[in-house]
Amino acid sequence: MFLIVGLGNPGSDYELTRHNLGFMLIDKLASDAQVDVRRRECSALIARTKLEGVDVLLVKPQTYMNLSGQTVSCLLAKDSTIDPKAQLLVISDDLALPVDDTARA
Repeated sequence: MFLIVGLGNPGSDYELTRHNLGFMLIDKLASDAQVDVRRRECSALIARTKLEGVDVLLVKPQTYMNLSGQTVSCLLAKDSTIDPKAQLLVISDDLALPVDDTARA
């Protein structure tokens, strides 16, 4: 089982912003697999499916990004067969982008 976690922030304020890139990717993967990411578990919306023949758990934490580790920890604790070093993929938004100093107020 692979755990694919798309980071984002809940609520409509962030819906189509780069801060929800992770959510958007999870939605795309779910759409392609014809599943709905709506089951609630560990403060997240999740869906189990297969991608390229591999069992995956698609995850959209419903906490703010800085608390999403709680969701990941909870899901890993529920399934001890998942190796976080080899079977965990976290999708985030702007980790490697430079900070825009002009946006500071």
